[in-house]
Amino acid sequence: MQACCQWYHNHYYKLYGGHLLAALAGLLTCLSLAPFSIVLLGFVGVGLLAYCLLESTPRQAVLRGYLYGMGLFAMGVPGIYGSMYDYMALSWLLSASVTLGLLLIVSLITAGVAYTYVYWIRDTAGGKTLGFAAVFVLGEWVRSWFLTGLPWVYVGYAHIQTPLAGWAPVAGVWAISFVVVYSSAVVVMVLKQRR
Repeated sequence: MQACCQWYHNHYYKLYGGHLLAALAGLLTCLSLAPFSIVLLGFVGVGLLAYCLLESTPRQAVLRGYLYGMGLFAMGVPGIYGSMYDYMALSWLLSASVTLGLLLIVSLITAGVAYTYVYWIRDTAGGKTLGFAAVFVLGEWVRSWFLTGLPWVYVGYAHIQTPLAGWAPVAGVWAISFVVVYSSAVVVMVLKQRR
């Protein structure tokens, strides 16, 4: 019985637990932004994503990155629905369809970031911390010009009223995002080493 339970835990968690954790990480990251502004959840959400990607295969990384993006943008994109429904006088069905389509498309960027990290960067020197932060911020930069720019739900926006705001004059919101993501990845690696 114990062997069966151990197999179930290892098999089920490795296949599905990381996916659910990635979606939760996206939701937590979004809660760090306005109007919720629970700033520390940005560190927790990005740290959970880093943890989910530590031992995943490239195929798992794509799905986990996609689910992270779905969680992140699910709370960040509904303003688009409100704008189309209230100000453009589109039907609720068309507004919801366009919003869902945008959510599905933009989440592909985070899936690409996760794949790039796991396939090319994770196993290099410094890849689990510095590489993770660099690829994550590269994904935010891509979102800034993809489809004429989607400049919302950047991790750094949650920290413009914190001491990390001093990094903004250096390289904008991406410098703050880099510091947050790098710090989160370092904490994950330290906790993983202590285990």
